[in-house]
Amino acid sequence: MLEFFGPDVDRHRFRVLGPSLTLLGREGATDIAIEDPGISRRHAAFELADGVTTIGDLGSANGLFVNGGRVRSRALADGDLIRVGDTLLRYFEAWPYAASELDPRQAPLVGGFALDDVRARLVRAAASPSTVLVLGETGTGKELAARLLHDAGARPGGPFVAVNCAALPAELAEAELFGAAKGAYTGAEAPRTGLVRAADGGTLLLDEIGELSLGAQAKLLRVLELHRVRAVGTTDETPVDFRVVAATNADLERRVADGLFRLDLYGRIARLVVRLPPLREHFEDVPALVQRFLLDVGEGDVEVSPDAMEQLCLRPWPANVRELHAAMERALFEADGARVLGKERFSSIARAGEGGPSEEATPAEAEALLEALRAAEGDVEAAAARLGIGRSQLYRRAKRHGVSVSSFRRG
Repeated sequence: MLEFFGPDVDRHRFRVLGPSLTLLGREGATDIAIEDPGISRRHAAFELADGVTTIGDLGSANGLFVNGGRVRSRALADGDLIRVGDTLLRYFEAWPYAASELDPRQAPLVGGFALDDVRARLVRAAASPSTVLVLGETGTGKELAARLLHDAGARPGGPFVAVNCAALPAELAEAELFGAAKGAYTGAEAPRTGLVRAADGGTLLLDEIGELSLGAQAKLLRVLELHRVRAVGTTDETPVDFRVVAATNADLERRVADGLFRLDLYGRIARLVVRLPPLREHFEDVPALVQRFLLDVGEGDVEVSPDAMEQLCLRPWPANVRELHAAMERALFEADGARVLGKERFSSIARAGEGGPSEEATPAEAEALLEALRAAEGDVEAAAARLGIGRSQLYRRAKRHGVSVSSFRRG
């Protein structure tokens, strides 16, 4: 299966490859005709034989590229990025996406089909009063996910209070969160309301919750259980009613095992869990993100060259969407009014290798994948649900670890 994608989400479309030979080009007689002046009339061919799909160049003028490297012929692997002319395509061995009726253009999390499952889980979680734990690497959009939960929840008109727990000074964390009476500590010259009371009637986002001290964790647990808060230096408790969204890029289960995070608090905040995928697992959304960033700064008429867009798609993006945003800002600054951003505008970005987007394949991740597939007997949707990820992420993890999903299916 091929996915065609570009800066406009509406350009996402799919094509199932034929059982034998599938021709791609601009000629009407080809199986896949693309209106792209950079594509030859008969540009490339896909051939399926013995369960392996191979793509070959048919003597095109501008060449055939797979994962950034020019090829004459190559066996394709799940998730490979293909460029013909100015067109980007992605190859999948099987349909990788969960069905969804959500319109990706209407959600704060910009992206196509790979984020459908995430958005659907967030919408379902928003309907529940339970605490939600949002997991994801730095820069994946955890605060945007929290805002979606707030806007789609029961208190959209209430306050949305976000606090970075890692930035709270250890000696003042409890006062910042729960408030403090005048004179409760050195320098407390006036009463402090606290962020918990500020979020009353709305949502409190506790970002990087794993960085809270054990003392603050104990008091937070009491607030969550009793819905009452006691300011530092007082004995009075004030009733509060708010939704808590916790977020972290840390392994909280590991922190619990190491004695750095309370098990009872972890159980309380992890009632509902949503994991945000890293950008390298849905790089087909890079063009849409680039276009959104350009529109946000009033540069919607600026274009990114095909070579540059290919480079951006192949970048592993360790800091995810936040890093891509920063790269676009630098490129626009360096361009100094140019209408086309070429590869030279992104020279500060280390290009991904021939193998395309990748991440470290850890033994723990592989074991969890195998366990989920065994328990689900090869049912991809059920296995993905056990792992708290989308179908597309499961297929990509399986590829990364060399796991055949079909081998777990009965019959």
